Amino acid sequence: MKLIKNFQHYKFLITVLLLLAILVAIGYMFPIDNQNAGSNFPADFYGNWKMEKECASNADICYEFSLFVKQQGTEIRGSLCSSNGYKVDGGCSENSDDFQGTINGNIATVKFKTTYAQLEGEAALSLTKTGLDWKIIRIDQGESYVYDQAHLFKVNSQPIKITD
Repeated sequence: MKLIKNFQHYKFLITVLLLLAILVAIGYMFPIDNQNAGSNFPADFYGNWKMEKECASNADICYEFSLFVKQQGTEIRGSLCSSNGYKVDGGCSENSDDFQGTINGNIATVKFKTTYAQLEGEAALSLTKTGLDWKIIRIDQGESYVYDQAHLFKVNSQPIKITD
C-alpha cells in the first residue's frame, strides 16, 4: 500500500515537471519582445541609421546624413554625421557623443551639439515601421549643416521593433 502511494506521489511530481518544461519551451518559442509587449518597454533605437544618399545630377555632390545610436533602457545617445557635399557637421564617429536624450514609447527627444559651429539644438527621433525620422525642434542661430529633417533606414538587417 505504501509503495502505491509513493508511486502516485512520484507520478504527480513527474507530471508537474513535464508541464513546467512544456511551458518553458513555449516561452522560448514565442518570446515577448518590444514589438509585442506594448508601451511598457522603450522601442529599440540602437544601431546605425542612414539617409538614402541624394546626389546632384552631375554626381559630384552628394548629401548624406547618418546616426549611430546607443541605447540603455530609456536613455539614448550617439553620434551624427551630416554632409552637404562640401562641408561636414557632426562627430561622424561611433565614439563621439553628439546627442543624448530619453525615449518615450516610439519617440526619443534628444539634445545635440553641432561640431561645425558648436550650435546646440533639440531634435525628435520617431521610430516608424519603415525607419527612423529625424526632425529638429529647435537649434541656435548660426551656420549648421545638420539636416532639419530626414528619414533614415537601419543599416544592418535586423528588423525594426516598434511599440504600438
